[in-house]
Amino acid sequence: MVIGTIFGNRRGHVWLCFQHDRLATKPLLLLELSVPTHQLVKEMKFGLVRISLDCTRPEFRSSRSAPCQCGR
Repeated sequence: MVIGTIFGNRRGHVWLCFQHDRLATKPLLLLELSVPTHQLVKEMKFGLVRISLDCTRPEFRSSRSAPCQCGR
């Protein structure tokens, strides 16, 4: 299980924190979102707000395959 927490200062940006344990002092992942906190709160008043994170993992490549094309 992974726990996600959204937090932020009123005049700052929104932060999204992921932890394995709610009592852990160090988060697994800490992201600063580009949306200001007051704007997110305003959007949440009018209905559903969805924050979606997507991950695409490249297929496993053996050391004999072509070199990585990262950064191109």
